[in-house]
Amino acid sequence: MGGVLRNLKTLHESKCLLAFTSVIRFACIPEPEPSVRRLSVLLVLVAACRAAPMGSALTGAESPRAAVERFLAAARAQDLQALGAVWGDEKGATRERIPRPQLEELQIIQLCLLKHEQSHIADPAVALGGRLTMQVDLTQGSLTANVKFTVAKGPSNRWYVADFDAVALQNKGFCKRRT
Repeated sequence: MGGVLRNLKTLHESKCLLAFTSVIRFACIPEPEPSVRRLSVLLVLVAACRAAPMGSALTGAESPRAAVERFLAAARAQDLQALGAVWGDEKGATRERIPRPQLEELQIIQLCLLKHEQSHIADPAVALGGRLTMQVDLTQGSLTANVKFTVAKGPSNRWYVADFDAVALQNKGFCKRRT
């Protein structure tokens, strides 16, 4: 009987299972490789990050210029998510406050109007209500336009593009169908 207890203790330490069937059998479960364990942890972390809600990501930009730069970069890349991250006002990102279908419709119009190859951003000027304005020169092929952007400081000292002069872009021929 002492040999059976010794064998059971050895089996327990080596993570083996004792299977009770018509004949007693031992099934050993090998310890996972360290790389497999690391991969498992990494997969759990990736899944947790992807499950984070859209509103948990940091929105806005650290400065007024950075907000306009990111807004224009999103337009150049035709990236709705990036555009939504810096479009807002003193209350924060607009995408957190309006219905998604309306948000996407407005963003698609913005992307069309702001499609460009080159941009030059002037220094900010003080506007009403603590907002700032920035003049931006945009070039789209042979078209050029000087557009006023308005930025606002939102929650957590983050800056958002609150508005831009869409009419100036339309008047210069931006976002027109070419025939």
